[in-house]
Amino acid sequence: MTSIRSRQRPCDAPETAHPWKFQALSNIDISALKSLRLAEKVRLQFRAECFNAANHASFAIPDNDIASPNFGRALQAAAPRLFQIGLKLIY
Repeated sequence: MTSIRSRQRPCDAPETAHPWKFQALSNIDISALKSLRLAEKVRLQFRAECFNAANHASFAIPDNDIASPNFGRALQAAAPRLFQIGLKLIY
């Protein structure tokens, strides 16, 4: 007879995670453009771009120096939502 055992935690045991496992980077970039023909060989292109459109915070790894007063704190983050517009003349 073969027995199969599953590893389950008891109902009252706290759920723990690995201390160095961090949330994955979540980033959505959006771009839109409109191209207008001004002459036979001349075009004007308008571009609008948004980086990190959802504006999710992506924090850096916390300070791991135990002697530091900032131990365990994430002191840096990735760039916030950024917008960029531009015109491009193509001839």
